[in-house]
Amino acid sequence: MYNTLSVEVKGDRYYLKDSGSGKECVLLLHGWPDDSNLWRNQVSALVDAGYRVICPDLLGYGLSDQPQDIERYTIFALANDIISLLDSLGLDKVHLVAHDYGAVIGWEIATVYSTRLKSFVTMSVGHLACLLDLSFDILRYEWIYFLNIHQVAPQLYRPHSAPLTVTIGYYGSKF
Repeated sequence: MYNTLSVEVKGDRYYLKDSGSGKECVLLLHGWPDDSNLWRNQVSALVDAGYRVICPDLLGYGLSDQPQDIERYTIFALANDIISLLDSLGLDKVHLVAHDYGAVIGWEIATVYSTRLKSFVTMSVGHLACLLDLSFDILRYEWIYFLNIHQVAPQLYRPHSAPLTVTIGYYGSKF
């Protein structure tokens, strides 16, 4: 149903699946900790509907390279890499569908490279600007962003760390 390709971007190899033809192209970005196989059930429906479908393994996932330089994993760098992938495939505009971690990258692409998108669908992750309206409900459902922004998450995952109880808001909810 698709060809497997390896494309070099900034010295790193991206592995991707490409159906090769179609009236328009749909680019599917997976989330964490998945790889391009996440989309295996959607690819055939999109190809049957006449779309070219491209599913890359994001850098550090699946068969794509896993560079040691952490600067290669910033949202800005990854969004730029995806645009470079499109350029190397000769694609000007795509329909972008992105899930989870891929959706965060997708929001950056939609913001910085909007002219490269025909449409954008995000699943599981809203725009980070929603965090500007901090409320109990936001913290309850988007707590992972809060923990990472304030460097709390690394403390939680340290071996042999004491249990942590966090009380948020006046509800006294404990995580």
